[in-house]
Amino acid sequence: MELIDDSVEAAVASLGTARIAYERGAFCGWPCFGDLWVYEVSSGSRRRLGTGHPVIFSPDGSELLVTQPSSATEIVSVADGTSRVVQPGLSEAAPSAVRWEADGIRELFGVTTNSAVAEFWIRNLATGENRKVYEWRGAAWPTGHAWAPDGSRFVVWLRECEPEPYQTYDWGCPSHEALYLVDPATGRDTWIVGGDGGHVGDAAVFSPDAKRIAYIFGALRLTSMP
Repeated sequence: MELIDDSVEAAVASLGTARIAYERGAFCGWPCFGDLWVYEVSSGSRRRLGTGHPVIFSPDGSELLVTQPSSATEIVSVADGTSRVVQPGLSEAAPSAVRWEADGIRELFGVTTNSAVAEFWIRNLATGENRKVYEWRGAAWPTGHAWAPDGSRFVVWLRECEPEPYQTYDWGCPSHEALYLVDPATGRDTWIVGGDGGHVGDAAVFSPDAKRIAYIFGALRLTSMP
């Protein structure tokens, strides 16, 4: 086992180019991010790119999407550390929420309306276009989500309130967790697991071929996708 660095707060990998970007030493409280470093696995070298929270590499590994304490979203060059601001920026700084493809960067994010309806949207960071792709049928709020590697499907964790009279946006309402598989093209969902077992964070990871998903619900589980 090799120790790359210590005091690491967050890290993302570019598998195609064997690079790891990580945030180091963010001990100054919010709003304050640590130093941004990139590590070359092949050579063992590392260099500082600036500051910020790494989110995802570009498909060729030459650029890195980064968020800053000011809530700005930047694209940083791995070669020289130069950056440009992306407008509009990310609403969430999680690799599972972002897809960087050849034709643009897209973000999947969840919101809860005033009527306690959970919705999921896809935002195109190049054009600013927002498109609603999924709406839950009752009172609930989203607690996590993950995109399939090919972008064809995603899963969402929902904390669902029990039926009336608890149909209000209230964190104290009797509720349970459930995981659903969603087709963004049609908005159709498929129940995967649910109940009172609880889950850990937004833990849900697709296999590379998008045919299985690993998640934590009381225990670590692996399920084949329908």
